[in-house]
Amino acid sequence: KINLKIESNTMLEVKGYNVVGFIEGTDEKLKNEYIVIGSSIDYIGDDKEVRYPGATAIGGTALELDIARVFAEKEIKPKRSIVFAFWDGTVSDYKGSANFIVKHLNDSNIKVFNIDLRSFISSKSDNIIMDTTNVTPKDKTVQNHIKVLKKSAKRNNVALSYGVVISPITQDMNYDNKTIVIMDSFGSEKILKTSGDSSDKIEVKKLGRVGQMLLDAVIEIACSGY
Repeated sequence: KINLKIESNTMLEVKGYNVVGFIEGTDEKLKNEYIVIGSSIDYIGDDKEVRYPGATAIGGTALELDIARVFAEKEIKPKRSIVFAFWDGTVSDYKGSANFIVKHLNDSNIKVFNIDLRSFISSKSDNIIMDTTNVTPKDKTVQNHIKVLKKSAKRNNVALSYGVVISPITQDMNYDNKTIVIMDSFGSEKILKTSGDSSDKIEVKKLGRVGQMLLDAVIEIACSGY
């Protein structure tokens, strides 16, 4: 005989809200190619029976906010459509990313290239892990996007490494015309879901170079005609 004891927290009638900004592409041939910049605005860290706020996840959110700010202030008119997405319910059973994709991007005519930004908390935050395991080698357009990211990293002296980064949104992108690239910093796995998961672990000064690298790349990808 096996006895199981299951404890769970259940919240009834809870509403979640994504925060999304959208700029439609100006090129008729390219505007259905969506560049989605995504980060989390809802994260709960767990360590056995103690819960921590998951504050370090705000690193990616801060970078995305600054990229969106520049697009707004400079009134940049991209050829490809661009979505700034701040996801709710990232680690819940009802992810905001899954809901949004089904409602707004579940169209075979829409091609999605998603850059998922994670924590960026390490003291070596200018050394970035880029996960391209979900990229199709034969997709020339996506490969060009990857080349732009690499070129921008080199220009801004950001060291790129390649590996697998776990992100809840990955499974939401596992169908036609949806591609995801995940970016994170070294060391985040040692801090997330622990008592050290607090905003004072974020190396603010280190974010500048990474932010410039991402901004340059996103502008080139969204505004180029290749």
